[in-house]
Amino acid sequence: MFQSDGYFAFILNRTDLSKFAANNRYAGTLEENKTIVQGSFAYFGTYTVTNKTVVMHVDAGTWPGWYGPILRDSSFRSPVLN
Repeated sequence: MFQSDGYFAFILNRTDLSKFAANNRYAGTLEENKTIVQGSFAYFGTYTVTNKTVVMHVDAGTWPGWYGPILRDSSFRSPVLN
């Protein structure tokens, strides 16, 4: 989701993620936690559009290795960018 004020959020989850047996996110088993971590991905931050390329700065997300880097993507198809 990209907002007009320059902020974005990206969330991707597998559709087949199971609920935890304990029905408590803090009480998941090792296997339940592994399944969730490997089946979901999210990050958010700010963005700008320059020469039809979206430039994203990641503030935080589920993968700490991505905090701060600039991501560039020119594959968006939008009337706003054309």
